[in-house]
Amino acid sequence: MADNKLRVAIPNSTHALDLVKAEVQRATGFAVEPEFQEIDHSALIVEVRLAESDSAQPGDVARLVEGTAPELDLLSPWRESPFPCAAVRVSNEAVLDAFDDSMPPAARRALRDDLPTAEWLSVKSDTTGQTQSHWLLAVPLVSVSTPTRIYIRRRAGYALRFGAHDAAAARSRLAS
Repeated sequence: MADNKLRVAIPNSTHALDLVKAEVQRATGFAVEPEFQEIDHSALIVEVRLAESDSAQPGDVARLVEGTAPELDLLSPWRESPFPCAAVRVSNEAVLDAFDDSMPPAARRALRDDLPTAEWLSVKSDTTGQTQSHWLLAVPLVSVSTPTRIYIRRRAGYALRFGAHDAAAARSRLAS
């Protein structure tokens, strides 16, 4: 069964995720399940799945959101069929304990919201003055049988964004 999904942007704030969920549910009448969030400069971009919306057309859902939630910037609607994600080990990854003091802010946000979170970080090197910007993906894994951990992965290249599929693959990797 295919799911309707939306990608929306809103100014980033402490309660932005809650506002996205409330406004999309109010506009569409469908239960909203956030799957991924991305912090890009001053915006929070959220990918949500609309539960039990398989009979609705993505364009119709988009028009409802655009017409009744002006504080949200609708980026894209689509229908997506779930597919299994293979666990693949990649370089430039780490798994941290939830209480690690060196945890980056995006990881703390992912833990707070219990939602995979990506953030674009523009970092200048102290020694060369070169920019070493990258995307950081943080995926929390909360389990009753193990301590809470968080998966961290970095990827250079602004156009090489992370998405919900990357987060699902990371969760699969953490669970194995």
